[in-house]
Amino acid sequence: MKYKQIIIIANLVLVLGFANYAIFSKQAILSKGKLIFLELAPVDPRSIMQGDYMALNYRVCMAFDPSVFGNGSYLEIGINQKSIARTFIKGACPDSLTKLTIKTHRGPYGQLLIGAESYFFQEGSAERFSKARYGGIRLDEKGTALLEGLYDEHLKPLN
Repeated sequence: MKYKQIIIIANLVLVLGFANYAIFSKQAILSKGKLIFLELAPVDPRSIMQGDYMALNYRVCMAFDPSVFGNGSYLEIGINQKSIARTFIKGACPDSLTKLTIKTHRGPYGQLLIGAESYFFQEGSAERFSKARYGGIRLDEKGTALLEGLYDEHLKPLN
């Protein structure tokens, strides 16, 4: 009986340890990551099954052919002085842009994803979030992206 209890407690400690590590790593990205703005492509601000949320699509991801990207690839972008991302061809970043990389993966339909493709919000506030023009993304030094919030055309937060 004691042996089973020890295994259960050890598994519980491992699961809680992994969960806390994931939480702390995301919090570190939110507090220390570089904030950039990715222009949104047309989005759908409703989901019948999940309530109010916005499926996000980024113009920088649409500018590249996803067939040349594998899982775990990196998308090279340039950001301007306002931290707005602009696409550029690999190796040809204009001097006016700062070069960054974002870790990507392939979606179920072959599309290029960065891992921040949905934004949930309180029911009844879809009209406010329909004004979203940019997704505020925090990047860590490894290129991992975390969605911070949605922004209007003047880079004012909508949260």
